[in-house]
Amino acid sequence: MEAADEAESRLWNLHAPDAERLAVLKVKLETAGAKELVEIPALNMLQLRASRKEWNTFAAHLPTWADTEADVVVWLPDEQKVIDYSGRPVGHRLLEWLGVDDRLAERGSEVKIAVLDTALQESDTLNGARIDVLDLYGLMAEGNTSGHGTAVASILVGQSDVRGIVPDATLLSIPVMNGEGEGSAFQVASGIVAAVDAGASVITMSLGTPMDSMVLREAVAYAAEKGVAVVASTGNDGGAVCYPAAYPSVIAVGAVDAAGEYAAFSNIGPQVDVTAPGVGVAAGWSEGAEIVGFSGTSASAPCVAGVIAYVMSQDRSLSATEAAAQVLANADDNGAPDVDDYYGVGLLNAQRSVQAKTPGIHEVAAAGHDVGERTEGGAYPVTVSAQNRGTEVVTSVELTGIVDGKSKTMTFNNVAPGQVVSLVVEVSEQAVAGERPIEVESAVVSPDGQDDWQGNNQRRSILTFREE
Repeated sequence: MEAADEAESRLWNLHAPDAERLAVLKVKLETAGAKELVEIPALNMLQLRASRKEWNTFAAHLPTWADTEADVVVWLPDEQKVIDYSGRPVGHRLLEWLGVDDRLAERGSEVKIAVLDTALQESDTLNGARIDVLDLYGLMAEGNTSGHGTAVASILVGQSDVRGIVPDATLLSIPVMNGEGEGSAFQVASGIVAAVDAGASVITMSLGTPMDSMVLREAVAYAAEKGVAVVASTGNDGGAVCYPAAYPSVIAVGAVDAAGEYAAFSNIGPQVDVTAPGVGVAAGWSEGAEIVGFSGTSASAPCVAGVIAYVMSQDRSLSATEAAAQVLANADDNGAPDVDDYYGVGLLNAQRSVQAKTPGIHEVAAAGHDVGERTEGGAYPVTVSAQNRGTEVVTSVELTGIVDGKSKTMTFNNVAPGQVVSLVVEVSEQAVAGERPIEVESAVVSPDGQDDWQGNNQRRSILTFREE
């Protein structure tokens, strides 16, 4: 078995500090017998294929300044936990859910979005869309996940049957995954650099690996340096956030269902930036008229990328990174107050993102319900929140929380735009014995009448307190 491992061929990545030393590194490797070297000049990166035995020979000739790694496999997000999850599907209501005004012309115009995924199929949903293709690797397009990239593209620039968030944007398709949902960190990194160099303002990637990768890290840094907004899915196995989403400069997107509730398959952690619809989103898939219910964080990531492009097309003064910051700053708080590991800053809201600079909007809304850890006294703290989702200070906000029939009301003064206010109602250990579900309600009002829409002033949840 050891001999087989020694002989098995695999890919190795090498990094030089600058272009001059990259040239030196290439010469040293070729002199040592390395063949078929692949370069990413912008990253001062090389790749070669070699067995472990051959690699050990090459490594002996490497300068001390050369960084090396074995290339890692990158996968489309896992499907099994998505299949097992039964949240409320979004269907054809995506634009309505996000608050995208479908009457607005030129949504996404003059914005180029790169999709790094599988190759596109000839789906009817994309007929008439502005699509460019940059094929770097000639990967096999056939396979069980061959429609994945098409589904992502239809959420962004769908023209009919599935209406995209930004149908007037230019979509740059860069296939970095084969039809079976497999690629490599080097391929994805090449795609990121190619997207940046081709003028993409936004890059979206519904893919990931649990392993940090030097070449992927360098590519993401390259995009950030060039001012490109990079968006990626967190993953679908309910575990830690995958790479590249886990890198600080990448917008990591988790999934919620149509009710705005965390989807149990969505990966969690402090790297989660925002959540978006990822359950049963209507999307194109294969050739022709087929429409599927696309689920997973794979569906969520293009929602965020699309809203960034939407904001850019409505305010031409914004750069991609400025538009991305505006989108994150105008998410609807959910779960624990402010930022948490499940929702990040909250739920994607395109309407608030576009109207962020519009004066005179007054809106207070019921926000998240969250259960904290059991106290030393055996009680469970339940936090209910409200948020100012307008663009003006609200002088007075009255929030009421009712947990298992126990009520509490608090008044908050001078609540700033985007600010979250909260109160805590404790539930006794006896009340939740046997994992009994508890009803939680919240209601928010502005006593001074500073609320233009009352449709989101109440919320009701059923929470189960699991015994430790």
